[in-house]
Amino acid sequence: MNIPTARPIGALPRGCDAADVGARTEEGVSGAHATGAALAEHVVERFHEGHRRDLAALQGLLTALPPSPHALAMAQHLAAFAAELERHMFKEEMRLFPMIEQGGNALIGVLIDDITQEHAAHEADVATLRTLHHALLHEPPALPAATTAPLGALLEHFLAELAEHAALEETRLFAPFAAAPRRPLRG
Repeated sequence: MNIPTARPIGALPRGCDAADVGARTEEGVSGAHATGAALAEHVVERFHEGHRRDLAALQGLLTALPPSPHALAMAQHLAAFAAELERHMFKEEMRLFPMIEQGGNALIGVLIDDITQEHAAHEADVATLRTLHHALLHEPPALPAATTAPLGALLEHFLAELAEHAALEETRLFAPFAAAPRRPLRG
């Protein structure tokens, strides 16, 4: 099994610009001094709920396409990724964010490493989605732009939001815990 390595705290996921994270995040939280609780709430409201809506809409757009091997492959991959992303967001909402809101504990570094590894693994899923979308656009017979344009636009929006979500967590939300122990303490 190939387990992705976590990026160092503060390193941006591929395809995400630091200026975007700062500028667009400021719209939802109050500046660089936002509390962990405020940042976590912002992540849930803007990104988690947005991802859930976007994934449902993407699945609907794929279902509306004429049946083809590439459309089926993309729909299957998107469904699997949606399930994985839901599990990931649930872990953040139920385990990590409450720890952050309480100021952390002895295991927070381990959980942050786990979440960061999942972010890195998501990059492979993103690459697969892009490849499948490209194949879908170029398989004969060509699909009308009226069918593929909304799918492409929503996919790019979703992927940009996903990258910004991971970058915000890794550069701002996790930063106060960079020195936290990375292995469970043995007593």
